[in-house]
Amino acid sequence: MVDVFSGVPYPFDGAWHHVASVYSLADGGVRFYLDGLEVAFIPETRAIQPSYTRHLDIGTQYTGLGRWDGDIDRARISTAALKQNELDADVAAAKPVRNDTAVFFDFDKASAPYQGQGFTPAGVAVASAEWVIAHPPHETDGDPIKVADTPSGVAGDRALQFEGSKADGSDVAAVWDPNGVLNLDGDWTLETWVKPGANVDGDRDVIFYYGDAGHGYSLSLNYAAGNKLQVTTLGIA
Repeated sequence: MVDVFSGVPYPFDGAWHHVASVYSLADGGVRFYLDGLEVAFIPETRAIQPSYTRHLDIGTQYTGLGRWDGDIDRARISTAALKQNELDADVAAAKPVRNDTAVFFDFDKASAPYQGQGFTPAGVAVASAEWVIAHPPHETDGDPIKVADTPSGVAGDRALQFEGSKADGSDVAAVWDPNGVLNLDGDWTLETWVKPGANVDGDRDVIFYYGDAGHGYSLSLNYAAGNKLQVTTLGIA
């Protein structure tokens, strides 16, 4: 398992920010972006180990730990190393789905399930986010709160508010991926809009996480490292 730290602090200013990490085999590393601007390049050239567990967790990692406190909108995973101008970093409007978009969730529906846009191999897409009650060793109190406070501020736009530190349960989603659409083994881009809560706790909050220990990938904020953007695991042994 490898953690790739950006070394760049996230601005905890109560505003929405776009975060992205871009992994390129040709470039030999990970580029980190904040609000559409490149802020770091971290070399990483070891071989990728694809995940054996095929599900994407939103608002947590695969164990149910690292629960996200705050809001998430416009989560997107691409099977390409996107260029700066290709990122979904325009606050006013989401970028359209591309032919290299593995999955994109805009969370605009009034209630779950939230249809994922993107690849449809063999006629089966990453169809929806399933909000689960049991996620050992922790449980969830149901799906997150729908909020009108969004990056765009446009009427009818929605985002999801996660309450990861609640003692009586917290919010998490599992997106099942039976066809391995999200089991990336080459270039990729992870991006989303986030607005962390004011009362974060613990060492790290996970925005989304695919796979299991030692295999897969994730995007998160690491508080122990000084509120730094982080890509975890790349599935590199």
